[in-house]
Amino acid sequence: MYLILYVVLIGLGITKLGYISMSQDLNLSTYNHQNKLDYLKMTEKIGAEWLNVFNTPPEDKTFWDTAYWDLFSKLWRTKAAVKKTDAISYMTGKTVPTATKYINSAIKQGLITQKKSKKDPRSKLVALSDDMRERLDRYFDFVLKETESFAETIKNNPKDLSHQSKLDNIV
Repeated sequence: MYLILYVVLIGLGITKLGYISMSQDLNLSTYNHQNKLDYLKMTEKIGAEWLNVFNTPPEDKTFWDTAYWDLFSKLWRTKAAVKKTDAISYMTGKTVPTATKYINSAIKQGLITQKKSKKDPRSKLVALSDDMRERLDRYFDFVLKETESFAETIKNNPKDLSHQSKLDNIV
């Protein structure tokens, strides 16, 4: 979700941000209530679309786990097959046995492919299946379109600039 926020900020032309501590009592709010509601709607749409990537019924919550996001997004970035042990490490917050179980489940469902390494027969290589790579490409296109739409909404809605002078002192 931080990526989404970063992309939105860049889209709005905000490239330099100072660190604002949450404990500082500056009461800074540059966006109005509707802007924030629109942001929540966008993130809900993006989250729902993430679940659509897997073509599973709504009651199947297997892929709701953020560890799958870590795994699939990192495999998408690499394009090439990686050692299974490396893919296991992509799943932050999971033990090795749990991450292995998750990867094996994705292999079983055809989302990830697995083959033996030619360099080391003891090692296995995993990669996104072609179908899963295409699904993720469509998903990222959807996310970018939603982000662009949201950025336009923000640009066209008045902001609460009553605290702008405090912001200028921080940034």
